[in-house]
Amino acid sequence: MVVTVCAGLFLTIIAPLGTSYLGFGERLVYWVGLCLAGWVGGFLSESIIDKYLPTLTTSWQVLIVSLVAALFVYTALYTFFPHLHTSLSLISFLYVLVISLAITSVGHAFKKNHSVNVSNESKVPALIDRLPVEMRDAEIYAISAEDHYVKVHTSKGHTMILMRFKDAVRDASPLKGLVTHRSWWVAEQGVKSIKKKSRSADLTLKNDEIALVSRNGLKAIRESGWVD
Repeated sequence: MVVTVCAGLFLTIIAPLGTSYLGFGERLVYWVGLCLAGWVGGFLSESIIDKYLPTLTTSWQVLIVSLVAALFVYTALYTFFPHLHTSLSLISFLYVLVISLAITSVGHAFKKNHSVNVSNESKVPALIDRLPVEMRDAEIYAISAEDHYVKVHTSKGHTMILMRFKDAVRDASPLKGLVTHRSWWVAEQGVKSIKKKSRSADLTLKNDEIALVSRNGLKAIRESGWVD
């Protein structure tokens, strides 16, 4: 949100795409409003990606989020400011997409740097602080998604936390682990045994629970040397 508002203020000041003839107040409403429309589209698409495509690469995430955000901006453009634009055009959409890509890239870089700074401050996973007091000295075995919650599997049992799966995986750093399924992350220290199948595997945790393994998860497991 902060990056979005700052981008709106920046665009208000430089007045690109022929908006310099507008007064400062009208330009402010125009650009900040469009940036907020893009933020809504980006937030919704990121939420869907986090839930259904958590293993998607950063490049694809940025591209998809930017495209959806651009569509929201384009819709807002001709819904709330039709007096400023007489017709739809591919060129104007491409301009919107380029701006959306720039803002989304900056936002992802900001989040990445913030995550790195947080992880460098301490080698203790940030996820530990979210566990009940009696479980904070336990080993984390795995994280599984449960609707809007995540289930954290530890050597002292499990607990449910209201947070996104992707954020929980991030907060498990610097523990070594893999996303074995779109709804499962498994710590290397939590693995008891792995039995390969043709297109998946049976992964048993040290607490004897079975973690889900997808085809892509099996590939990641092989590449990481957990199994031959």
